[in-house]
Amino acid sequence: MANGVSKIDWREHGVKTIRADQLDPNTPQTPGMDRAAAITHARTGANKLWAGTVTVHANAKTGAHHHGELESVIYVVSGRTRMRWGERLEYRPNAKASLLTRASPSFAISGLE
Repeated sequence: MANGVSKIDWREHGVKTIRADQLDPNTPQTPGMDRAAAITHARTGANKLWAGTVTVHANAKTGAHHHGELESVIYVVSGRTRMRWGERLEYRPNAKASLLTRASPSFAISGLE
């Protein structure tokens, strides 16, 4: 510590990269989809972000789930999906390949079909 300021170890606390073979499937699952975590608080120190992969089964109607206090960014790699959220799952935009979607933290319920 110099002049009362802590020195940051940038090698340890700078950029974190997670390879595909390092994804963690031991994360809460929702029927109709498979999740694998890459960026979480436990794995990288992230406080408001969860990032990973989600594969939605063909023709699935997933169970409702909650994203808690985390912001989510969803990028559809292939195919299309209809995301639903709200108190009664009343909001339903469609998403298709190459579309980025932001989900606010603490939204009540979401689902995919």
